[in-house]
Amino acid sequence: MEQPRKQTDIALTISGRLAASCAVTYMALPTLLFLLGWVRPLFSIPAAAAVAAASGLLVRYNSRYKNLLYNVTTASEFNQDFKTTIDLKMYYYVIESQYSDGLPLEEVRAAQQLAEELLSTTTEKDSSMAISSVLSLCHNLEEKIYQLRDTDSYDERQSQLENNIYVLTALIQEYMYNYLYYEAARLNVLQSQIG
Repeated sequence: MEQPRKQTDIALTISGRLAASCAVTYMALPTLLFLLGWVRPLFSIPAAAAVAAASGLLVRYNSRYKNLLYNVTTASEFNQDFKTTIDLKMYYYVIESQYSDGLPLEEVRAAQQLAEELLSTTTEKDSSMAISSVLSLCHNLEEKIYQLRDTDSYDERQSQLENNIYVLTALIQEYMYNYLYYEAARLNVLQSQIG
C-alpha cells in the first residue's frame, strides 16, 4: 500500500528538479559559448545592425520629444491674460484714464519674440501655420496701436479699439491656443509611439 506524500516531500521534489535543471544548464553553458564562438560573425553583424537601428530610432524620438516639450512649455509662457491686459491698457489709453500707463507695446513685442522662438523650432505644418499667424497678427496689432495713437478723434479711436485691437487680440489668443493644442497632440502621439 502506497503512503500519501507529505508537503515536505513535494517541496523537496520541486526544489530538486530546479537544482538539477540549473546544474545541467551550468554544465552546458561552456559548450554553448564554444559553439557560438564558431558562428559569431553570423550573429554579430545582424545584431550590431539591429542595435544601431534601435539606437538611431531612440535618438530620433528623443530629439522630437524634447523639441515638442520645449515648444509646449515655451508656448505656455504666453501670458494667459494677454488679451485682457492689452485690451484694458488700450481702453485706458483711448479714454485717457488716470490708470493709463501708456501703450502696451512691450507686451506685444514679448509676444512677437515668443512667436519667433516657437516658429524657429516648430516642424509640423499646422503648428507652423498657427504660430506664423500669431506672429503676423502681433505685427499687425503693433501697427494698429501706432495708428490708434496717431488718431485724434475720440470716436475714431473708440472705433479702432473695438474693430482692430479687440479683434486682433482675440485672434492672437485663439491661434496661440491652437498652436498649444497641435503641439500637445503631437507630444501625446509621440509618447504613445514610444510607450
